[in-house]
Amino acid sequence: MLTIVVPCYNEESNIDQVFPSLVAFVKENNFYLRIVNDGSKDRTQQLLNRYEDGDSVKVIHHKVNRGYGGALKSGIKASDTEYVITIDADGQHAVEDVLKLYRAIQDLDADMIVGRRGKELSKVRSIGKFFIRTITKILISDVAIHDINSGMKIYKTSIVKKYLNLCPNGMAFSDVITLMLVNDRFLVTEEPISIRQRLGGKSTIGIQTVFQTIYEVINIVMYFNPIRIFLPISILLVVFGMTWSIPILLDGRGLSVGGSFFIISGVQSFLIGLIAEQNSVILKKLKNED
Repeated sequence: MLTIVVPCYNEESNIDQVFPSLVAFVKENNFYLRIVNDGSKDRTQQLLNRYEDGDSVKVIHHKVNRGYGGALKSGIKASDTEYVITIDADGQHAVEDVLKLYRAIQDLDADMIVGRRGKELSKVRSIGKFFIRTITKILISDVAIHDINSGMKIYKTSIVKKYLNLCPNGMAFSDVITLMLVNDRFLVTEEPISIRQRLGGKSTIGIQTVFQTIYEVINIVMYFNPIRIFLPISILLVVFGMTWSIPILLDGRGLSVGGSFFIISGVQSFLIGLIAEQNSVILKKLKNED
């Protein structure tokens, strides 16, 4: 069975356009719907309350805004079905794709499927998506998922719940949860989906979101595989230091202070990386024991 989780923040202009058909779709397919009002300041709460219907459709209210990831966490934690899918409240996602991903995750026995969007409708999002993808490929070379920050993803509920406490509350949630499952060798795939213009309101995604996401991606690499960051820095410093020092040494002028500094810094970076790697192994063992 499937639960659909929809985070909402100041979406009053979209609610009566999106949720009547979504609620009907849920009831028609015997699914469950968890709508999370993330501390909206407009009439979102009052409008959403009209759609609550027993266990089938539940509305969760946050007293203050926790962020996109915080809203998804509340919705996922309130889901008890085998699978859970996240979609946006702005009308960009189609219910036909919900069924498509639901069938795909069962047929493939996947742990997570990302809804891969086509051409990005927003230039800001397109630029941000490019930078996030580039940084991710540099730091985690074996990521085969193209659209890691897609808002439509379907998961095995029991698996995604284990990672919620490690995920950020902001927009970076989508990227981080994908990288975590990929890094831990779960079966993560993509399926193409359609994407439409948001029906109303204004997106909260901007350039700041890109930098926040890159920061969170680096944090995740530091958690799972810190040597991937420290080793290249170490090699770069040592090579630079030796390139600086060797000509001076061969010229009979002794050791270069500047070159020695970079070589020592490179060795220190490598040792810090080893310590961070050991801490990472310990933390992952503790997580698995929990």
